[in-house]
Amino acid sequence: MLDRHEQWMARYGCIYKDDEEREKRFQIFKDNVEFIESFNYASNQPYKLNVNGFADQSHEEFQAFRNRYRTSLNPMSS
Repeated sequence: MLDRHEQWMARYGCIYKDDEEREKRFQIFKDNVEFIESFNYASNQPYKLNVNGFADQSHEEFQAFRNRYRTSLNPMSS
C-alpha cells in the first residue's frame, strides 16, 4: 500500500510538510482505499468508487472542502 500511496502522491503532486504529516495522510489514504475496494467488491450499486485527488483527506476534511465550495456557488443575498 505504501507504493500505491507514493504513486498517488506523484500523480497528484502531493508534498507533505514533514514525516508526521506524511504518515497521517498515508493512514487516511490506506483507510480510504480499503473502503473503496470493500464498497466496490460488496456493493450491488450501478456505480463504482475510485481513488482520486482527495484520497488522503478524512471524511470531515472532504466535507469541509465541499461545503466551502457549495457556499461559494450560492452566496447569500444581502
